[in-house]
Amino acid sequence: MPIRAYYNAPLHSFVNDDTERILGVLATEHHHTLEEQQRWAWLQQIAILKAAFSCRPEGRIFLEFYIPRMGKRADAVLIVENIVFVIEFKVGASEHSSSAFDQVEDYALDLKNFHEGSHAVPIVPVLVSTNAGSEPRGCLHGNSLDQVHNLRLDRMRLMSVRLLRP
Repeated sequence: MPIRAYYNAPLHSFVNDDTERILGVLATEHHHTLEEQQRWAWLQQIAILKAAFSCRPEGRIFLEFYIPRMGKRADAVLIVENIVFVIEFKVGASEHSSSAFDQVEDYALDLKNFHEGSHAVPIVPVLVSTNAGSEPRGCLHGNSLDQVHNLRLDRMRLMSVRLLRP
């Protein structure tokens, strides 16, 4: 089964790729009217992700990744060292809302249960509220049985994700 994402690249390619080219790929795959708000959100997401992972070029990134069963798309899915990070951005959000976190956690659980390649690997749903305070309102925790772990971050804390292992 082919990977269904608007954009799919090794992290080192993503970090070095032209932002406008990435935006063009996303817009081409979008198949809907591209609203200015969506365009702006993608530009913010790309900038944050490039800054967060510029020092850690190993891995693979998928933007607008199709979530099985739900028929929705996660903003980003990142695979680093056999860990899957499902990243949902709330661009402009000043808090980590429960509904936003429920959304990304549902994406992670659907990947775990309905995406064959995700059954046996740890999955970390990450909520990035770009204008939230510097302290996340949650911490990394999880259930070792389902290997789904939770993380809520502001845009600056996302940069610490690259420090999974020094």
